[in-house]
Amino acid sequence: MGQGLIGMVTRSSTMSLLEATQTSALDPALERVLARVRLRARRRAAWLRKLWSEEGEPGGRFAVTHAEVDTHLEDRDAPEAEAAWFASSEVVVEWNRQLDTIEAAIAADESSRWALLCQVFCLDPLEVDLLQACLALSLDPALARVYAYLQDHAGRGYVTESLVARLFGHGRCCHCSAQSPVRTWALVAEKEVAAGEPPMLECDRLGRDWLGGKDDLDERLVGMAGVHSPLPPLEDWPVKETAEWLARALEGGQSRVRVRVSGPPGSGRRTLAACVSAALDLPLLAVGADQVEEGDWR
Repeated sequence: MGQGLIGMVTRSSTMSLLEATQTSALDPALERVLARVRLRARRRAAWLRKLWSEEGEPGGRFAVTHAEVDTHLEDRDAPEAEAAWFASSEVVVEWNRQLDTIEAAIAADESSRWALLCQVFCLDPLEVDLLQACLALSLDPALARVYAYLQDHAGRGYVTESLVARLFGHGRCCHCSAQSPVRTWALVAEKEVAAGEPPMLECDRLGRDWLGGKDDLDERLVGMAGVHSPLPPLEDWPVKETAEWLARALEGGQSRVRVRVSGPPGSGRRTLAACVSAALDLPLLAVGADQVEEGDWR
């Protein structure tokens, strides 16, 4: 109901949110994610405004107009029609240019935490887009009104699969299966909102904070795990040899490698592990396995 949101989510006030570019200091990779989502939202909003302007006068907050019904029945908001308009309209030329530049920078990034996350979890383009839509909202809650605007529904100020599909060019709707890494690793959570409403998708808070440079523990691990700092190793400890072996194993394509260090309490097992991790330029997360309940392992 394009004309029915005025008064709850006004188009002029919402578009001012799209124009906001100043944010608190963020990792440059996250700034690029925000910029990408905002530019795609600008284009989608411009397309919807074009369709709504062709419908004529608004029918009122709770009315469904004849023109609106015709728009849907004639499929004027078809993804193919929208893509063709993006490619030919002078309205979006500059946004297209900026979007190309930002997406090229994101694709070329190989060193940020965002790039590492996409690489480690082998995210495909749809999963990347879904996670970026959720991440952008988490970083900038003002986008909730923008998302409601783009979904033409004041109560949908959150990420849905259909929003991701239209925002990023995946057709009318998209679906991430239960086997998708964003679901199996809980990078994105799905929550029921209300009967008849599409589920809410939101990114994991710890994941968002890690992408921003924070290394906080999950609250369930507090008291039983922590980052262990290295100390000077003993001369006969095989730190270099172990680190080189691990590096070769990981570079050879092994996804899981185990090194067992045996010794009595106080013999330096964790310190040795921390020294090996430091040699690989990695932190060591030490978990007290005997403190974890059997049912919590998975």
